[in-house]
Amino acid sequence: TVTSCWAMGSTLDELSRAAEAQANVVVSATGLAVASQLRERFGTPYVVGTPVGAFAEPLARAVREAAAMGTCAWPCRDLRTAETNGTSVIIGEPIAASSEAAALELSGERPPRVVCPLEASRELLAPSDVLADGEEDIEAACAEARLVYADAFYREHLAVSGRNALV
Repeated sequence: TVTSCWAMGSTLDELSRAAEAQANVVVSATGLAVASQLRERFGTPYVVGTPVGAFAEPLARAVREAAAMGTCAWPCRDLRTAETNGTSVIIGEPIAASSEAAALELSGERPPRVVCPLEASRELLAPSDVLADGEEDIEAACAEARLVYADAFYREHLAVSGRNALV
């Protein structure tokens, strides 16, 4: 049962019920600080991941376990293998992209490498993933890739840092 949802358009009443939750699901890196505070203040465990494809059921199991055991979990990162060969890459927000990568891997696909072009914490990513510091890092991470999953924006414009901003 969803007790509270913290998103654009959430009411104060919805937000105030957050302390009643048995576990929180962090679906975006921007929610991690709030989940950490709720853990510290109310003891509410959190699970990091977005329910997508073959990853939805392992994520649901992790949420049930977190609620029962009181432990936090990072299945979008921890269920992925550490080894990728770079033939496929997912560019995006770390939790959403890691969840997509986990779903692909659980579906029998070759483990993709996640490339995060956003300012994020390294703890959100698997060891073989790339925390890109600019366009050069993204290009290098994609150099050997035969398949790149990303917003269509990247097809035409790789400027993400502001150094090569579009005018």
